Amino acid sequence: MLIVDDHLLMRKGVRSLLNRHSTVDVCGEASDGEEAIQKVGELHPDIVLLDIQMPRMNGIQAARQIHQLQPSTKIVFFTAHPQSLFDESTTCSNGFVSKLSAETQLIPILNHLLQSTSEELNGPLRYQWQHSVMDAFASDCESLDEKIAIAEEVIAVRLTDVKLPNHEERTALNSALRALEKLQRKAPDEER
Repeated sequence: MLIVDDHLLMRKGVRSLLNRHSTVDVCGEASDGEEAIQKVGELHPDIVLLDIQMPRMNGIQAARQIHQLQPSTKIVFFTAHPQSLFDESTTCSNGFVSKLSAETQLIPILNHLLQSTSEELNGPLRYQWQHSVMDAFASDCESLDEKIAIAEEVIAVRLTDVKLPNHEERTALNSALRALEKLQRKAPDEER
């Protein structure tokens, strides 16, 4: 994986998080979009974690060029801004992680991308948050309570986004919350 962010401390923090909680190998780092394109050509990473607002070339411009250069490389946007601000511009990405939720969202999304074929990434799950919820439950490392908490946080982040979900997505979010509540009530204490 290539980490692209204009802040050295953020790159080091992501690398540290991955070293503690993931089997993802970091092959390199870049500090802007132009450097990212150069590194993708040299390193051929499976995934590029890409900040959106950077000097010289922003992440959206870089993602488009990376997609042309290496179509099989999966791109995950990584930013402090709400996803809804970039919805129209993120068609060449395979995921979106808020820097504010990196501790809970980054590893599940990366694991999902590494285990998925390109056909599976366009499957029946329509919303990015659904992939994160599914990955929380697929994880072996957390207890059921922790999996439920991660899923609830993912849903809460989407419900409080600047651009509110439309009626169809709101219905899906509410259904997911009801299912989590049922699961929490039904799960025997010894399984937790």
